[in-house]
Order: sequence, then C-alpha cells, then structure tokens
Amino acid sequence: MSTYQSQSSKTIRGTQSFVGTMSWVWKRPLLVGLEILWRWLWGIPALWLTARTAKRILDQHPVDWAALQHASLLDPMHAAEVAGAIIAVLAAPVTEALTWLLPLLMLTWVAAHTIGRTIVLHRIDPELIPRPATFLLLTLLRLVALALAFAVWWRALLWSSTITIANPIAQGREPNLVGYCALLIVFSMGVFVLWGVLSWVFSIAPLLAVVRQLTAAQAIRESFRLGALRQKLVEINLVMGIVKIALIVLAMVFSATPLPFQGVTTESFLHSWWTGVTVAYLIASDFFHVARAVAYLQLYRRATGCCGRHNAALCCCILFAAARRDGMSFALYLIGYILFIAGVAYAAHLAHVPQHWIFALILVLAGAGVLTGVKNTRHKDPA
Repeated sequence: MSTYQSQSSKTIRGTQSFVGTMSWVWKRPLLVGLEILWRWLWGIPALWLTARTAKRILDQHPVDWAALQHASLLDPMHAAEVAGAIIAVLAAPVTEALTWLLPLLMLTWVAAHTIGRTIVLHRIDPELIPRPATFLLLTLLRLVALALAFAVWWRALLWSSTITIANPIAQGREPNLVGYCALLIVFSMGVFVLWGVLSWVFSIAPLLAVVRQLTAAQAIRESFRLGALRQKLVEINLVMGIVKIALIVLAMVFSATPLPFQGVTTESFLHSWWTGVTVAYLIASDFFHVARAVAYLQLYRRATGCCGRHNAALCCCILFAAARRDGMSFALYLIGYILFIAGVAYAAHLAHVPQHWIFALILVLAGAGVLTGVKNTRHKDPA
C-alpha cells in the first residue's frame, strides 16, 4: 500500500491536519516568498499613491490636528464636535479622490492577484494549467462581493452612529459611546461570520477553474455541487477568519508594548517599532493566505481522488477530515460571546461605570473571545 493510501485510510482531526498544512508550507519558504513578492509589488506603489493623494488633500484642506490631539473620550461632546468639524472639511475632497483612486486600485489589484496567485498555484502543483482570463474574472467577482459586504457593514455603522451619537447630540444629550461600541462589535462580527460562511465560493472557484479547466460560470456552478465538501470549506474560512483576527490582536498588543516606556523612548523608535510590527503582521497574513490555498487545493483533490505525480508529497503531508459540526459550533460560540459582551457593557452602563472604562472592558472581552475561540470549538484530542 502506498504512503498516500495508508494515510488516507486514517481519520485525522481538523486541528492536526491544519497544523500539517502549515508545516508543509513552512518547509517551502519560496511559496510564501512569491506570495509576499506579488502582494508587495502591488501594495507598495498603492500605498505610495494613496499617501501622496492624502497629502495633497491635507495640503489643500488643512484641518485642526491640535484640537484632535486634545480630544478625549472623557469629554465625548467635545470629541464629537472636533471629529465632525474635520469630517466636514475632508468629506468632499476625499469623496472626489475616491472616485478615481478606488477603481484604479481595484483594477490593478485584480491584475496583480491574477498573475501572482497563478504563479503561486503553479509552484504548488506544476500540473495546473493557468487560466488567467477566468481567474481574473473570478477575482473581480470576489472583490465586488467583498465591496458589497463592506458597504453593508458601513451602512450598519452609519445607522449605529446616528442613533447613538448624532441623534443624542442633536437633542442636547450626551452621546452613547458604549452603545455605539457594542453595535460596532455586533455588526462587525456579524458581517465577519456572514463573509466566512459565503466567501468560500470565491476561494474554491478559481481552483476548480485551473484544476478542471472550467469557465468562470462553470466554476461557480460546480462550487455549489461539492456536497459535503462545502461544510469543510466553510470551516476553513471560519478558522482562517479567527487566525486573521488573532493576528490583528497580537499586532495591537505588540504595538502597545513600548507605550509604558514613552518617557525613555524616542518618537523615531516608536515609529520604527510600529513599522516592524506592521511588516511582521503582513508577512504572517501572507503565510496564512498560502496555507489556505494549499488547504483548499488538497481538500478538493483528496475528495475527488485526483492527485497528480508532482503533488504526491502534498497528498502525503496534508489530510483533511474536519468534523462537520465545527463550523456550527464556532458560529454558536461567536453569537453567544457577542451577546455576552453586549450584556456586560449594558450592565456596566446601567451601573454608571465611566464610558472609557466600559470601552476598555469591551476591547479586553473581545480579545479574550478571539483567543479562546479555537480552544472552545476544537475537537478533544483522542484518548
């Protein structure tokens, strides 16, 4: 019996197989290097263009940065007035700049993603035949779907700010920052879960296109015909979402590490430290992007039994047998934790706890929820 057949006959829980995926990618740094290369070849010029546009806007429409620096959550009325004055100055020029900058960045991203990800996938499995036109169209569809999800999230935030901040200020009352933070977390996590449940289609469809030489429409149609495999794809998406949030929390923690030593550190050191943390976060994020691509490709190949001769090692190293209840367990855990945070925040508000302490409590609870999410929803180790 071959190595692949002998390992395929075993049942390996999802956490073990995900560790196997990361181990396989970790031993092939060239894959991550290629991912970093194409992303940064797009990202650095995009960042430069965005920064230059922002500088031009600020030069032509100066704002009172001193007032913003002195704004504090301890005085929410004054902070809201300062923020409103700045938004009133910048809203029109920023909107005008976005009318050309956003489409330009989106189109160049689609092109860069198509070229870069095609190279990475070919490196993972040389038998894959590139389909750049199909890949480009599917990438564009994914970007449009992401933009729609962001629009829903943004509209929810605008509604939240209206009922918790704008309306109370118009009525001469103090804005409810606690309510706004609670709604922000609820809507953010809700959109996150919704995207994790639905976006697997845009991740597996490009792989189906290159593996089976399908058109964009055929690849999307076949994505919905994967049967039980769809549940596992959703699970991977949710796990990767947890990983991304955990990386953001870690980046925030490391960014705040030097703050207690501001008296003995220089401003240039703090900027260098924050730049290093940002770069480390981006590299880690790129690593997990590659891990997800490898996971999806191998999961589909194992489900269909189509392993080529070039990716035999990949088949032997990565075996996915995640339990179907993982995705539902995580969703229930997430909903319950959101309700728990909202309840604690509301109870603290009724107890007249200062709003800045309630805000800090919400951040701590959200971070604790992310760090314990995987532990509470994973399978127990077999005896």
